[in-house]
Amino acid sequence: MTENENDSSETQEIYYRPFTKKLFFLVLFVLLLSELVIYRIHYKELESAGLVFGSFRFLLLSTVPLGIFIRMWIVIRPRIFSRFRIDGNSLFISLGKKENEVHFSQIKSLRPSLLPAKFLGGFRITLNSGKSLFFSSIIKNEFLLLQQIQKYSPNLLEGKSFQLLIEESKQTEKYWQHIYKRAKNIKYLAFRYLLSPAAPIGIVYLQLRDEVSTPSVDSLPIAETVSYLFIGLFLLNFLIGVGISHSLEKHTRHLENKKQKQLYLLSECLHFLFQLGLGYLIAKLSLGA
Repeated sequence: MTENENDSSETQEIYYRPFTKKLFFLVLFVLLLSELVIYRIHYKELESAGLVFGSFRFLLLSTVPLGIFIRMWIVIRPRIFSRFRIDGNSLFISLGKKENEVHFSQIKSLRPSLLPAKFLGGFRITLNSGKSLFFSSIIKNEFLLLQQIQKYSPNLLEGKSFQLLIEESKQTEKYWQHIYKRAKNIKYLAFRYLLSPAAPIGIVYLQLRDEVSTPSVDSLPIAETVSYLFIGLFLLNFLIGVGISHSLEKHTRHLENKKQKQLYLLSECLHFLFQLGLGYLIAKLSLGA
């Protein structure tokens, strides 16, 4: 046995973050609702077609949500409900009563993903058998696995790449803690992601209320336009916010906490003003067209 093989450490566990399971069941619930909507829209023609042909027709109409459901149940469910245990120089992956062992000597290569860890990136290990396993930052404390692999096979990545990947993974843990903290602040979320896109749409609509009809059942186009506009501005606001957050964290790590907070507050104010101005312009062009 080599020195690495004799090296052992206490058992450590890593696992998918709890919200992934909640998100999984939420998506399943939405898929179930979509099935009910499909049936509600086509129930007359389905009932008139009879039990056999109606069921076949409903199955054809449900191809997309049914396909997503099957993929989630067969591919996604085993991943997010698996438990990962690091014991010595092995990784044990268990799902229910089934458990597989991956010894670190079986790892042929390790490659970081193209996406940064904070954007759900991570790393992929390829085994001698050709099988590959991807570990996203959505797995809590994935850096523990990286550390153990580095101890056993430090040459899987060249130079300082291994340590840089571990440090990035550790920083991502702090990033997730920051997200959890923000998610608990309901007032902040409402202000940042609801008021920001809704305010310019409301202002433009009030300015043009004499030119557009009041949203009602008889005027679905304007109601749909406002809905799509809100969703578009919401997504734009979210993407810009993620970009600003990533840039600030990358370029202010060397600053003191006080200066970091000051820059963060300044960026929040500028982002809100920019979002209001951009939202107003887009709403003006969309509703005033």
